[in-house]
Amino acid sequence: SVHNSMLRGFKSTVIDAPVDVVWGAIKDFNGMASWHPLIAESAIEEGPPNGAAGCTRRLTLADGLGFVREDLLEFSELRRTIVYSIVESQMPIGEYVSTIRLLPVTDGNRSYMEWSVEYEILDGHDGATQTAFFEEKVYQVGFEGIKALLCSEELKN
Repeated sequence: SVHNSMLRGFKSTVIDAPVDVVWGAIKDFNGMASWHPLIAESAIEEGPPNGAAGCTRRLTLADGLGFVREDLLEFSELRRTIVYSIVESQMPIGEYVSTIRLLPVTDGNRSYMEWSVEYEILDGHDGATQTAFFEEKVYQVGFEGIKALLCSEELKN
């Protein structure tokens, strides 16, 4: 029998911008290509519209790494939270549910951003390697992309 293991990943950062500015930059479920270097393009598939629970985005990855399809599970303006699942990818994973959450850092008018996941690694694959990929190449690179975007927007103003 197959014994898939549940694993967790977590990354967090502090961004030197007000929380509403950061939220404005990341809350569009179909807008990830505008700030994440790993994402070449994003398209919402047929079904619920962008931003509605149950809508599906197809992300084309940069560098010819293929694509990932993700469902939006929960979107909260109030809690500045986005929860999504991966429904199709080339990765050796089963259930994957990820949460992006923003909180204000009131001291200095900055933002705390966390990106976490609980997922299943398929039997026979290395969970540590997969978790490191999510944490470093997806979440950390995403944080750096957000900071770069906000920095360039600030220079324009």
